[in-house]
Amino acid sequence: MKPEETSKLLNAYVDRELDPGATLGLEAELGRDPVLKRACRDLELLGAAVRADAAYHEAPQSLRARLTTNAADVPGRWRPRLLRWLPAAAFAAGVLMTWAVGWLQPMVGEEARLGDEAVSSHVRNILAHRAMDVASSDEHAVKPWLSARLDYSPPVRDFAADGFELSGGRLDYLNGRLVADLVYRHRQHIVDVFVWPASPDRPLSSASRKGFNVVHFTRGGMTYWLVSDVALPDLERFAQALPRSSSSP
Repeated sequence: MKPEETSKLLNAYVDRELDPGATLGLEAELGRDPVLKRACRDLELLGAAVRADAAYHEAPQSLRARLTTNAADVPGRWRPRLLRWLPAAAFAAGVLMTWAVGWLQPMVGEEARLGDEAVSSHVRNILAHRAMDVASSDEHAVKPWLSARLDYSPPVRDFAADGFELSGGRLDYLNGRLVADLVYRHRQHIVDVFVWPASPDRPLSSASRKGFNVVHFTRGGMTYWLVSDVALPDLERFAQALPRSSSSP
């Protein structure tokens, strides 16, 4: 494969735009070529930095007017369809936005502050290439290491069978205290799971903060904060499996 072709595929891969066949082929190349794998990692870090610090702006209200005006340039037989489509598209976008806001349950107040703090730690760990304090997929190695350095024993479990492989753990500082950060990998993505004792139970809530997905809930005496650029449905599915780990040996 020519370098320019590889570069195009790599950019599409990082943006999750490749079809399944091309994805498998490129992942095989990444496994064989350390230089290509390092280039992929650099692209992921660049994307994380942009999502963390870039400004976001809503499209201006004049956009619909411009689209309607430009409809005059559309061939006559298509113009009535386009003009009928524009109000429907605007309505669909409004419905989608209403649905998304209700589904994501935006974080507010103290919860929003902690969400921002968790995202900042996640980005800092990625950009600083911060090594894990204990790098292992063995929960019986990660859990004792963390328990010996914290005033609580965090629940640790490998979910490789579900596509989330335990990579290790480290100590982090959130909410004014030392906390456990369990690090997982989902394909090429890193998932930080910050966990510490808390009560009472709180239902799962989700939000997008600074370009990252954040899932939070409290159950079984522990509060969980998951941060990643993994697709939100996948991150929520993983979050729902986490409390079961507290009952594992």
